[in-house]
Parts: sequence; C-alpha cells; structure tokens
Amino acid sequence: METSSLFSAYAQLPEARYPHPAQRAAFWKSLSERLAAVPGVETIGVADSFPPQGRAQGRVFSSIHVEGRPRHEGRPTGGMVVVREVSASYFSMLGIWARKGRLFAEGEKQAIVLSERMAARMFPGETALGRRIVLSGEATLEVTGIVGDVRNGGLATSSDPEIYLLSNRERPRQYVLLRADTRAMPFVRAAFGELDPRLTVQFETLDDRVKNMRARPRFQSMLLGGFAVAGLLLAAIGLYGVVSLLAAQRTGEIGIRMALGATAGNIRAMMLRQAGWWTAAGFAIGLCGAAACTRLIEGLLYGVKATAPLPLAGAVVSLTLAALTAAWLPARRASRVAPVEALREL
Repeated sequence: METSSLFSAYAQLPEARYPHPAQRAAFWKSLSERLAAVPGVETIGVADSFPPQGRAQGRVFSSIHVEGRPRHEGRPTGGMVVVREVSASYFSMLGIWARKGRLFAEGEKQAIVLSERMAARMFPGETALGRRIVLSGEATLEVTGIVGDVRNGGLATSSDPEIYLLSNRERPRQYVLLRADTRAMPFVRAAFGELDPRLTVQFETLDDRVKNMRARPRFQSMLLGGFAVAGLLLAAIGLYGVVSLLAAQRTGEIGIRMALGATAGNIRAMMLRQAGWWTAAGFAIGLCGAAACTRLIEGLLYGVKATAPLPLAGAVVSLTLAALTAAWLPARRASRVAPVEALREL
C-alpha cells in the first residue's frame, strides 16, 4: 500500500441532521467537488473503511451465494469476509492493482471486485471473472476484477478474504482519502467547515497511521529482546559458576593429570568438553520448550514464524558463544594451577 502524500479524513454525519440517504449522498458529493477545487489536491476517493485496521464491514462466507450453485443454508458459516464500499479511485490511490480483469468505472452499479484470496476460495480452480454473485439476497453482481490481497486486519495478521463494492455514498460515515500536498491541508479542513461547521473530522496521514500501528509491536519486540539478553546473561553467569565450582572440586585431579604429563591445553579441553555436554543437553531441552512457547508469542513477532530456522539458529549460536566464553575463564584458571599446589588439596 502506498502511503506517501496520502491523507485520510474520517467523518460521521449525525442522523439528526442527515436522516435521509439522499441528504448524505448530497453532502459527500458537494464535499468532493469542493476538495477537487483545492490547489494541491491530486486525487480524491471515499471508502467506508481502508486498511490497515479500518472499520470494515463483515459478512459470513455462507451468506454469499454464487449464481448457479446451491445455497449454503444449514452449513457452517465459513468465517468472516471483509466487505468494503469504495469509490472507483480507491484502488489507484492506495496502489492496489488489478491482477485480472478490470476495476470499477464511475457510476457502475452491478459490479464486484474480489481479492485473490476470496476468488481462490469461492472459485477454486475456476475462472472468477464474469461469474455472478448474490450478497444476502441483494442484487446480483458480476465479478469484473481481482486485486491483490491486502493486510486489512493489521500489519501482523494475514490477509482476509475481501470483496469490494462501488460506494453509493449514502452511508453516514466515510473516510475521505486525499493524495495531496501538505500545504493544501488547511484548505481541506476549511472545506469541511464550510459545509457543516459542527461536524467533527479526524485527519490523519497514512504514514502516521502505519507508524502508530508499528509502535506497539516495536515496543513488544524491544521488551522481548531485553528479556532475551537478560536470560542470556543469567545463563552465562550460571554456567560460569558451575564450571568454576567444578574446577575447584577437581583441583587435586587436575594436579595429578598435570603431574602425569597433561598439558594446560589438555586441561582446558577437558573442562570445555564437559561444559559443552551440559550445554548440548540444555539445548535439547530448550529447543523442545521453544517449540511449544514460541507459538504463544508468534502474534507478537511481525513476520516471524514460530519454527523459522534463522532465529532458532541465531539463538543456538548466541548461547553457544556465551557458554564457551563462560566456561573458558574458569578452565583457563584451572590449567594454570601448579601441580604441587594442586596435589596439596588431596
């Protein structure tokens, strides 16, 4: 989705002042005309919602009927399908392009556009273009185009099945989308005020919208990273203490080995080898626990799968280096013990 120079203005018309659909349609039409006359405004579009995390409508999959097929009555709902009512300019403004067929033309009433995931679900192995669909007993609509999937439920979730309808602009709430120069925004605000001074409008840039959505996952990643570093340090300190204690307990043994010809390198290798066995056993237990626990936090890690090999390999390498470093220091100190001093410990 392209967010540069793209602004949104969300407004909800009070039903007390705009009780009839014709009044609401007239308001949105007048607003579009005023905005089109503002210098610096390149493109205008409207939608009842837009990704990511817009206030989207939803329908159960079983309520969508394909003409010429049996209805889904009495069957499971099949989950939810996102429904967006958008203007013809919506797709080009957000950089959502047709993969097959064509998009809406202005004034077109009987057309419907599907996302790739929705088309694959409704018409597996078939051509969706030209097929006719009925939405919950409404008018029959013809599939004119298929567009790419969009992360309409947020940055960290997969794309939902989605259908697009051409907006009739009669809904009380709408997002007005503008691709415009920043300097034009005061005049855009004034256009809303001229039509209805009491109307509350929420302005937002799409860049800010995406940044705000990334803030929480970024904080969660930093928090998890902090816990991971703390855990790594605790593991290294624990291993250092264990190897140090082992070296102290085996001082006499080390003296005998060195008296019999063992070199300092042999002593270090022995200590590191034993620490390596402990570390390997810890890895075996830890990987089993990680396979179970990472699925619980997978939703907090944007774009990372619970069983992704690269993060797991990185964790193994990091822990191995920490373990070897923690074991090296006491092993080095043990290898420097004089044999005579070590034998006195017996």
